[in-house]
Amino acid sequence: MTFVGEHGTDYGYLCAGVLLSVIPVLVVYLVFQRHFVEGMAGAVKS
Repeated sequence: MTFVGEHGTDYGYLCAGVLLSVIPVLVVYLVFQRHFVEGMAGAVKS
């Protein structure tokens, strides 16, 4: 909300903030992708 003002929005800083918040989640997912897939496959088996 800091980048959204009464008279305008600073889209450059807003996009940079979103990118900085998404990158760590994406890195964690890519590192542990195998474990996520195995966990999903194990949950489906009966």
